[in-house]
Amino acid sequence: MSPRILVLSVCHDKKFKHLEFHIVDLENQKIHRNVSPPLFSTSGFTRMLSLRESIYIFGGYSTSEDVADIDSYVSQNPTDTFYMGSAHMRLAASDSVGEWCKHPKPIFGHLFANSTCLHGKIYNMGFQDLDPQLFDPTSDSWESITLPSELQGCFLSMFAMPDPSHDRIILHLERGSLPSP
Repeated sequence: MSPRILVLSVCHDKKFKHLEFHIVDLENQKIHRNVSPPLFSTSGFTRMLSLRESIYIFGGYSTSEDVADIDSYVSQNPTDTFYMGSAHMRLAASDSVGEWCKHPKPIFGHLFANSTCLHGKIYNMGFQDLDPQLFDPTSDSWESITLPSELQGCFLSMFAMPDPSHDRIILHLERGSLPSP
């Protein structure tokens, strides 16, 4: 099989963004357009992760006005899928991907997501303030992770990075009591 790239494009209309996925076949220089149903959103998202045969997206959902706009549109377009802070799609080896599924909204602030995958789970480390949470796809649930007191007040200054060969997640922290002056 030739190398392929899964590409997300964002189309804008008056009120919503249409998140569409395309597959680019690098060897044959061919684009397979709209390989999944579009995902409609008022604001987009901030993090897309691949875990096993799935894509997860988080963040970017902001206000109660978004909910009112979407509720109004859904009543007129019941077959469309709307993004409400998190979503999941199962990938396939073919040139189609699948249907969007809504997932429980993350516990963390729904506007930004600083997430990474490690050992079959998704870890969100918070945005700015270190506030880690864990998503387990097998139970389809989020839970908070308790931090040692030395990490309270630390500030995340870069995206979390997985290091599975050493069984860890690498963070760049500032402030708080951990960094030395």
